[in-house]
Amino acid sequence: MIWCFLKVVALCSGLLWETLPAHSGIGFLPIICCGLGGLVVGILYKKYKDYPEELSVVMEKLQTEKYYDYRPIVPMLICAFIPLVCCSSVGPEAGLTGIIAALCYWVGDNVTYAKEHAQEFSQIGEAVTLGQLFLYAPRSGAALAADYQGRRTKQS
Repeated sequence: MIWCFLKVVALCSGLLWETLPAHSGIGFLPIICCGLGGLVVGILYKKYKDYPEELSVVMEKLQTEKYYDYRPIVPMLICAFIPLVCCSSVGPEAGLTGIIAALCYWVGDNVTYAKEHAQEFSQIGEAVTLGQLFLYAPRSGAALAADYQGRRTKQS
């Protein structure tokens, strides 16, 4: 995901700062782009505050809380993307530390959830597969899973 983010930033930067000026013929295009980019950055700052967070803030959160919230990943990506493409002199590492930390915790939470529910997933997966193979209807597989779950609880 990080590689894709950096690739999109590079493509958009090339489009905005090389292709567009070469084809538009507008001499003051950088002033327009920087002005509009600065306006968008200001609006994003007003709405989301300090996204993306600096490396020191991210590291402090990781050390004190032992967790980094990944739910605001879309604002993090947008708030890192706009300055890098439009008008900022910061490097991509400024926003990527928070994004990388958020993605690591997202993956970790999903792996933990999958590990905790592996038995249930395998049972449902088997029932749906059998339903697809023998009954030709996806809802039949879900019914088989419910039936299997019911029989399993009665046997316990």
